[in-house]
Amino acid sequence: MKTLITTISILAIAGCGAETGNGATLKMLLTSTAPSGLSPTANPSPVGTDAQGSRLTISSARVNTRKIELQSPGSKLCVDADYAMSGFTVHCDSDKFRLEDNVVFDLLSGVSTPSLTELFVPAGVYKKASVRLDDAKSEDGRLPSGDPLVGHTLIASGTIRHQGQDKPFDLLLDFNEDVGFENAGGISVAATGAQDLLLLLDVGLWFSAIPLTNCLDQGELDVENGRIQIKDKSGGCSAIESAIKSAIKASSKISKK
Repeated sequence: MKTLITTISILAIAGCGAETGNGATLKMLLTSTAPSGLSPTANPSPVGTDAQGSRLTISSARVNTRKIELQSPGSKLCVDADYAMSGFTVHCDSDKFRLEDNVVFDLLSGVSTPSLTELFVPAGVYKKASVRLDDAKSEDGRLPSGDPLVGHTLIASGTIRHQGQDKPFDLLLDFNEDVGFENAGGISVAATGAQDLLLLLDVGLWFSAIPLTNCLDQGELDVENGRIQIKDKSGGCSAIESAIKSAIKASSKISKK
């Protein structure tokens, strides 16, 4: 199976020597396992299928985070003072590096609000990461008034192939949970050189066990202004939101570029 990787930036955080740009750029990437017979290069957007094999394409996706924690067992990564001038709340606790600020990530364009592009991950061997996902609030000051992400944790839009047509859908999820990213062998980040530490979410797994087509056939999903709505407590298939949340959490891993 080939993999389509569409970059989304998350971009964190420098360790010791932060001002000189030593370390790695942390990115969150939306990936997708292409369905059988479909080349990943045939469509620039992440692709997946539902439980009935209907193709889904993601055209936009954003998520709200409140904490990012990285763990490099057995080594002190940095000290808090390294980030005193960064404008963010960063803590270096023994073998953990923590960014404790509300940050919104556009999972396709790579834009983060506020921007974290001047911060770097300190050198170390990373085996685990944890990202706290939470609903965005207007008082956070990260989003303009009326932004559709306000009140939600993750929103995405795209199309699903249904009855021979690509029909638009909106995914709107509310949850407050930690998503764990792991790599048993560990991912090594050097003190110098261009490198990316990647937090990957495979959208190809988000819907693979979800009966979206069946819900559509039965008329159990709400449709607003011609767009299928997949959101909390909507329609007769409301249980699928919980299943999608679990699938998103299970689709994560750490890698390096």
